[in-house]
Amino acid sequence: MKLSNRTLVLLTVFIVLLLGGIKIVQSYINLHTGTVTVVINLTDASGSTIQIDGQPAASQPDRSYKLRDGQHRIQVTKPGYKDFSGVVTVVGNKSTIVNAQLSLTTNPILTSLQQVSVIGFDTSSYQITKIDYFDDKLWAIIGIGGINTDPATIVIKYDAAKGHWQSILGPGTHFYAADKNGLPPDIVEILVKRGLIEEG
Repeated sequence: MKLSNRTLVLLTVFIVLLLGGIKIVQSYINLHTGTVTVVINLTDASGSTIQIDGQPAASQPDRSYKLRDGQHRIQVTKPGYKDFSGVVTVVGNKSTIVNAQLSLTTNPILTSLQQVSVIGFDTSSYQITKIDYFDDKLWAIIGIGGINTDPATIVIKYDAAKGHWQSILGPGTHFYAADKNGLPPDIVEILVKRGLIEEG
């Protein structure tokens, strides 16, 4: 089928108008859409969920979301933590940061060795002799000792979702691969013994 010159001109004008109309619509949407980035104040935010206006937000590595102008309710939850909820006002073509401050539902202060799950090490004859907390008291290095026992050191981490402490490094030799921004990892040997952590 052969089209006349007039039909080709009209078809070309229609396509140009259609494409121009799409650009106008896109420009309108951009003027009335802003970016909201949710920053969660935890070293390990894995397991967190975000809801926007009561609906689960799509998982985004950078936690940035395009939202229409106006007010939106942001809620962040993570097992073992109090929920964060706040309202943000989105302005078209602007970026907004929401700082989600999550706090533990329980106080993880360690009072006895019975609160710690220690794998491969019998702690029944030991008691805590020293505690050094770090990372918002979610990690600790504890010194332990007892009658007729050698002192030892254990590195522990608080599992907020389960509400208990667990050993990460107990007495013995451990290897840790330290990543360096895309370079091959350095392998670090850590020897835990006699109340000290010695890095090899």
